[in-house]
Amino acid sequence: MAEISIIVPVYKAEKYLNRCIDSLLAQTYTDFELILVDDGSPDKSRKICDDYAAKDSRIKVIHKENAGVSAARNSGLDVSGGKYIMFCDSDDYVEKDFLELMYTAAEKDGADIAVSGFEMLFDEKKEKNKNVLYPGTPLISVLSRSGLCDLLDNNLFFSLWNKIYKSEIIKENGLRMNENMKFSEDFHFNLEYFIKINGNIAVVRKPLYHYEVRNENSATKKYKENLWPITLTTFSLMKTLYGSLEDSSSEYRTRMYTRFVNMICSVLRNTMAKGNPQPFFKKFAENVRIVHSEEYKEAVTFCDSGALNPLYLKVLRTRSYLLIFLCEILIRIKSK
Repeated sequence: MAEISIIVPVYKAEKYLNRCIDSLLAQTYTDFELILVDDGSPDKSRKICDDYAAKDSRIKVIHKENAGVSAARNSGLDVSGGKYIMFCDSDDYVEKDFLELMYTAAEKDGADIAVSGFEMLFDEKKEKNKNVLYPGTPLISVLSRSGLCDLLDNNLFFSLWNKIYKSEIIKENGLRMNENMKFSEDFHFNLEYFIKINGNIAVVRKPLYHYEVRNENSATKKYKENLWPITLTTFSLMKTLYGSLEDSSSEYRTRMYTRFVNMICSVLRNTMAKGNPQPFFKKFAENVRIVHSEEYKEAVTFCDSGALNPLYLKVLRTRSYLLIFLCEILIRIKSK
């Protein structure tokens, strides 16, 4: 049985798929199985998967009707047999020592998860590529569970693809991707996983994963329906996770509420986005309801005042969406 199971959901990926698979097959650590889940892709992705499987016995291909990326990942989990699980997106690629460094980091101190840095690949005409790394100098280090707060602050927590997970933790706790969620499913899975672990977190300070931001089909660029209820569920998981830490100090609580305030601001902007088909007055009324919720009050009360623009925070704490709306307009005008 392979030590690592790599799960790649595939849908309309013919432009990037060869690069992705080639980078995985070129790994210096070779004891892995590669599970390609064809999610009913209408392009040449199906044939590409089958052609690779015919050449390499480590590759398994699942063909299924289209049901979304979460269902595809769950199908991969169902047939995986490795000690560790890695998720990779079909439009991304990895460094050849990704598995070697991550496996070594996890095994060295018996960590429950290993996390690597990554590179964000933008359209060069608009923005330069950017590395996201955990601060510090050693290539590999180990954090306690409380270190997940730093992972959140450094944007290394949210995604699935820059990590390897212990399969036994996933399977013993029945962890699965939420197939009803169209976004934030990675973050939710990670929150649920970190709630269950008791051991250390291994960190590799190297951009081993290359994340394709410029893919025009990315869901991150679209209006997100039902973002507020999903955000509330996320906040509930965050409170459970932070409360389970060895050091659930007021500092951690403050950091959690600060992050939640930023999430709420994203929800308010999302509600007013052009892609929202609701008429303006309904959008406005929805945001009025949000700023009068108890969760909103809790967040703006306990967040870190020094981490936000003082004037903007003062406006947020009025709980008047009209003032918040006008403030957002001024911010957009100044940013142009």
